[in-house]
Order: sequence, then C-alpha cells, then structure tokens
Amino acid sequence: MPILPYTQKNLSFCQRLTLGFNGTLHSAFLKYSDVLSNGKCIV
Repeated sequence: MPILPYTQKNLSFCQRLTLGFNGTLHSAFLKYSDVLSNGKCIV
C-alpha cells in the first residue's frame, strides 16, 4: 500500500485531532477512511 507511508503522518495527526475533539473510535475511523480516500486531513 503506497499511500500508507505518505499519509501515515497525516493519519496520526488527524486521529489525534479527531480523538481530541470527539473522543470516539467511530469518528476516528471515519476520519481515517476519509484521509485514505482524499489523502488530506479534513477537520
């Protein structure tokens, strides 16, 4: 999966933001899949 190394840092950043704001694994998973799809962190 070539996208993992590229978005790994962004995923960690997004997951931290998501967990910080919402604190739910469900939201974190949605953000995770969203980042994989778009390659961007949308908060």
